[in-house]
Amino acid sequence: MSRALLLLALGASILATDARKCYTCSKCSDNFEKKYVYEESGCSLCAKYKYADSDSVSRICASMCVSGTDTSGNRIYCCSNKDYCNSTGLLRSSCLLLLLLLLAALAVFCSQL
Repeated sequence: MSRALLLLALGASILATDARKCYTCSKCSDNFEKKYVYEESGCSLCAKYKYADSDSVSRICASMCVSGTDTSGNRIYCCSNKDYCNSTGLLRSSCLLLLLLLLAALAVFCSQL
């Protein structure tokens, strides 16, 4: 059981490092037409920055990202679960799942020492 959990965690970490394709735009509409945004490949993560004072968003290709809300109330969504995951709607980050899997694997490994 513990080896299976460790393999699952390692597999998840390998999958998380795959290069992603992301939409990129600056102050574009949340609901957009593909012809008005750019596509970028080779990304570690995709991100979407939703401005609090308007309906506009910015989409980027990122190497690091932390989901949350900044001091101005702007929302930052990060994702790496699939290509173009920073499209419309709310994004779900797979980073939390990956972190939990890695912590579980570490706990199993440490308990066997």
